[in-house]
Amino acid sequence: MITMKLKIVPKNELTKEQLEYIEERLSIPKHQFDGGPPNVWSIYKQGLFAFLDTESSIPIGLVEASGPNDQIAPSWWLDIRYRGKGYGNEVVDTLACYLKKQGVTGVGKIQIKTHQGSYDETSISLAKRFKKHFE
Repeated sequence: MITMKLKIVPKNELTKEQLEYIEERLSIPKHQFDGGPPNVWSIYKQGLFAFLDTESSIPIGLVEASGPNDQIAPSWWLDIRYRGKGYGNEVVDTLACYLKKQGVTGVGKIQIKTHQGSYDETSISLAKRFKKHFE
């Protein structure tokens, strides 16, 4: 497993190159059935963020976080290149820390629905880990 330090950047603060990279990665066939942030990346104007590798500034994933501060309901997405490599824990830990700094105090219902359930078990585990940050 590779160690990577992540940071969260709001969509409107990403560079043109980072936005183009994200669009390119979202368009590959392996992401065709991905849910969550990819479904709203081109639609929503707020609540969208990218996870960046702090060394390379390459986006490795996305997050959509909406709802009131006491009932935030985030969803996250990782590029297929980074799935199954242990980044999920770092993603949710980084997200929880970021949202706490933004005034978030509680978690609402986190929807889990991956294509054919392929990542449901992992996503459920990550949602539990995320919620523990706010207990």
